[in-house]
Amino acid sequence: MPLLFVRMLYLSLDILGNKPRLSASRGDVTILLCMGFLEEMTVVTAHLSLGFKMWMTLKEELEQAVEADALVELASSEAPSRRGVERA
Repeated sequence: MPLLFVRMLYLSLDILGNKPRLSASRGDVTILLCMGFLEEMTVVTAHLSLGFKMWMTLKEELEQAVEADALVELASSEAPSRRGVERA
Protein backbone atom coordinates (compact mmCIF):
# COMPACT_ATOMS: atom_id res chain seq x y z
CA MET A 1 0.00 0.00 0.00
CA PRO A 2 2.73 2.55 0.72
CA LEU A 3 4.15 1.99 -2.77
CA LEU A 4 0.75 2.61 -4.31
CA PHE A 5 0.40 5.82 -2.29
CA VAL A 6 3.76 7.13 -3.51
CA ARG A 7 2.89 6.21 -7.09
CA MET A 8 -0.46 8.02 -6.85
CA LEU A 9 1.23 11.03 -5.27
CA TYR A 10 3.73 11.16 -8.12
CA LEU A 11 0.92 10.88 -10.67
CA SER A 12 -1.11 13.65 -9.05
CA LEU A 13 1.92 15.93 -8.82
CA ASP A 14 2.57 15.21 -12.49
CA ILE A 15 -1.00 16.03 -13.52
CA LEU A 16 -1.97 18.79 -11.08
CA GLY A 17 1.39 20.39 -10.35
CA ASN A 18 2.84 22.54 -13.08
CA LYS A 19 6.40 21.44 -12.41
CA PRO A 20 8.31 20.23 -15.45
CA ARG A 21 10.71 18.19 -13.27
CA LEU A 22 7.85 15.87 -12.28
CA SER A 23 6.53 15.31 -15.80
CA ALA A 24 6.56 11.66 -16.82
CA SER A 25 7.45 12.48 -20.41
CA ARG A 26 9.82 15.45 -20.06
CA GLY A 27 10.84 15.28 -16.42
CA ASP A 28 13.91 14.32 -14.50
CA VAL A 29 14.92 10.71 -15.12
CA THR A 30 16.10 10.23 -11.53
CA ILE A 31 12.70 11.19 -10.15
CA LEU A 32 10.95 8.92 -12.63
CA LEU A 33 13.28 6.07 -11.71
CA CYS A 34 12.81 6.48 -7.94
CA MET A 35 9.08 7.23 -7.95
CA GLY A 36 7.96 4.76 -10.57
CA PHE A 37 10.29 2.13 -11.92
CA LEU A 38 11.96 0.92 -8.71
CA GLU A 39 8.62 0.64 -6.92
CA GLU A 40 7.12 -1.35 -9.78
CA MET A 41 10.11 -3.68 -9.79
CA THR A 42 9.72 -4.18 -6.03
CA VAL A 43 6.08 -5.16 -6.43
CA VAL A 44 6.83 -7.49 -9.36
CA THR A 45 9.65 -9.17 -7.43
CA ALA A 46 7.42 -9.64 -4.38
CA HIS A 47 4.65 -11.20 -6.48
CA LEU A 48 7.05 -13.49 -8.30
CA SER A 49 8.71 -14.70 -5.11
CA LEU A 50 5.34 -15.34 -3.48
CA GLY A 51 4.16 -17.21 -6.57
CA PHE A 52 7.26 -19.42 -6.64
CA LYS A 53 6.93 -20.13 -2.92
CA MET A 54 3.29 -21.10 -3.31
CA TRP A 55 4.15 -23.29 -6.30
CA MET A 56 6.86 -25.13 -4.35
CA THR A 57 4.50 -25.62 -1.39
CA LEU A 58 1.78 -26.98 -3.67
CA LYS A 59 4.28 -29.29 -5.36
CA GLU A 60 5.41 -30.69 -1.99
CA GLU A 61 1.82 -31.20 -0.85
CA LEU A 62 0.98 -32.97 -4.10
CA GLU A 63 3.98 -35.28 -3.74
CA GLN A 64 2.96 -36.11 -0.16
CA ALA A 65 -0.60 -36.83 -1.29
CA VAL A 66 0.64 -39.14 -4.04
CA GLU A 67 2.89 -40.98 -1.58
CA ALA A 68 0.04 -41.33 0.91
CA ASP A 69 -2.27 -42.59 -1.85
CA ALA A 70 0.34 -45.14 -2.92
CA LEU A 71 0.67 -46.37 0.68
CA VAL A 72 -3.10 -46.76 0.97
CA GLU A 73 -3.21 -48.75 -2.27
CA LEU A 74 -0.31 -50.91 -1.10
CA ALA A 75 -2.00 -51.57 2.24
CA SER A 76 -5.32 -52.42 0.61
CA SER A 77 -3.66 -54.80 -1.88
CA GLU A 78 -1.84 -56.63 0.92
CA ALA A 79 -4.91 -56.90 3.16
CA PRO A 80 -6.78 -59.62 1.18
CA SER A 81 -3.68 -61.84 1.01
CA ARG A 82 -3.31 -61.65 4.80
CA ARG A 83 -6.96 -62.51 5.31
CA GLY A 84 -6.58 -65.52 3.05
CA VAL A 85 -3.62 -66.75 5.08
CA GLU A 86 -5.50 -66.34 8.37
CA ARG A 87 -8.50 -68.35 7.15
CA ALA A 88 -6.43 -71.26 5.95
